[in-house]
Amino acid sequence: MDFERLTLENESEILALLQDVWPRLYGATGCPQFSADYLRWLYGGPDCSRHLLLGCREKGRLVGLKAYLSRDLLLDGQARSASLSTHLTIRPDLDPASRLAIAAELSRLHPLTNDGAHDQRDALLAFFEGNKTLVRNITRMAMQQKLNLVSLPFTQAIVNVRKVNAAAAEFDNVSVRQIQLAGVREMVSRLLSIAPESQLVWCPTNAMRIHHLSQAPGSLVLIAENDQGQVDGLLGGYRMDWLKNGSVTQMFIIESLITSGTATSAKLLAEAAQYSAMQGFRGVVIENSTMIEAADARRLGIMPTQREMILAVRSRLPLPDPIKSFSLDVK
Repeated sequence: MDFERLTLENESEILALLQDVWPRLYGATGCPQFSADYLRWLYGGPDCSRHLLLGCREKGRLVGLKAYLSRDLLLDGQARSASLSTHLTIRPDLDPASRLAIAAELSRLHPLTNDGAHDQRDALLAFFEGNKTLVRNITRMAMQQKLNLVSLPFTQAIVNVRKVNAAAAEFDNVSVRQIQLAGVREMVSRLLSIAPESQLVWCPTNAMRIHHLSQAPGSLVLIAENDQGQVDGLLGGYRMDWLKNGSVTQMFIIESLITSGTATSAKLLAEAAQYSAMQGFRGVVIENSTMIEAADARRLGIMPTQREMILAVRSRLPLPDPIKSFSLDVK
């Protein structure tokens, strides 16, 4: 087995691996339908050289992959460099011993290790399906590795279109429009100053933020303005092609939602729901329920799904505990 660092020049091999393995392993419960556009969005952009894409080959054939995406943070007000681990993929036709060896190497917390092959990071982020046994295993491993660990359970949520439209109709002092991204730096700075504080916030460069907001498949970026013309909210999302039992469903995924209050949230969500309907998408999903206040969620018809998730943060540095909210894409 040979391990190597991959780049987007290996796009066709990476895509073939993901398209082959994920439907076989997760097709009954559902998984993304990976595309070249999706990979270029997620693995590309101005920070592409800071991502760590690890591959494993057997006799030249790509048989394993794990991605560590650059995600610099404000963590309880402190700047931290971080990586988000995702897309662990190993061909199931390998023998069990080989699969275990590949998994062990690809999951070796590379971003926290100073081995000269990549930038060392302060923190490693990962999302897991909610599972008590898995949480115990992660906790035990963190103790063995002498790492600090904080985990945050959360759910994804579905937007009740009828209810959010009714709520939006109550407010006439907020207007919503799609934006040109040239002024996004100043706009986001203002929004972060007025929005409820999250303890963990992704803070990309201006160029990377523009790439992430605008280059996703089916991307939509909305801003809300009050009657004084001030920006009071932002919503960013994209189209997710979801593959389950051989059928593809398109959903609109909201991964950025920064608002100053109920009226702004209602107007932005109603506009996103209208966009989703016009595109023929099946529905609107908020991928991180901690982005919206519980009282607003009830009023606006934001319904938690049964899919429970866990954000795990591991670091050799001290971590705030607990972490109650986050603003970061779920991958």
